Amino acid sequence: MTEQSELDDPEEIRLHNITDMGLAFSAMIRLFKRGSKKKLRRKILDETSCVFKVESEESFASIHSDFCDWGVKNILLAEKKRNEQVIKRLRFSSAILIRIES
Repeated sequence: MTEQSELDDPEEIRLHNITDMGLAFSAMIRLFKRGSKKKLRRKILDETSCVFKVESEESFASIHSDFCDWGVKNILLAEKKRNEQVIKRLRFSSAILIRIES
């Protein structure tokens, strides 16, 4: 993965900044295992070009579904300890799908 400081293209730098801001402001990041933010960032930046080429709602839904499936299989919730005892084990995250009907 290319670090932002190594980028020359203003558009790429902009995408890196937007992605970093989105991940930094997410309350969920702190619940994930260390290193998950980097994994998510890499995946988001890899998928960005696909999202910008979306021509239909079905295409976007497919990309979004694939991203969620990847996340469920690759992002772990962090182990939580209290008084040196594990109160929540390291485990895979799960997806809750909410469909908003218009």
